[in-house]
Amino acid sequence: MIKVKNDWTWVVERVNRELNGNTELEEKVYQYMDEKNIDLDRVKEMYQDGIEHGEENGKYLTFENWFNEFTN
Repeated sequence: MIKVKNDWTWVVERVNRELNGNTELEEKVYQYMDEKNIDLDRVKEMYQDGIEHGEENGKYLTFENWFNEFTN
């Protein structure tokens, strides 16, 4: 669990930071985007929705953990 902000700028920066240099996660995300015919901004929106509805005491899953749980 990480400290989160339900804020679009924070979400964009967090997702970009976690994707940067993590080729395994990046491949999974881009494969999912291809399968669902969506763009990265839509994935970020879904993560923000998850934060809005799943935040506990200002904490939530990292993007990578959320994505893995969301897609399994």
